[in-house]
Amino acid sequence: PDLRAHPAFADVVFDEVTLEPGDMLYTPTDWWHCVEALEPSITVNRFNLSPLRTVGRSWQFARHGLHLAGL
Repeated sequence: PDLRAHPAFADVVFDEVTLEPGDMLYTPTDWWHCVEALEPSITVNRFNLSPLRTVGRSWQFARHGLHLAGL
């Protein structure tokens, strides 16, 4: 990340996990994460969002876009 633009990233603590065949990693809703496949693989996501939660998340994305635009 650009630490000049986002200095708080310098304090971010993260974990790195390597999964083996047959392993599964549960990532709670709204947790930021990054995935890198080290070899050909299949990834399955299941987003269990209710209609109300989907509307709420849409507002979060819109608000973030407005923030980025300086509004």
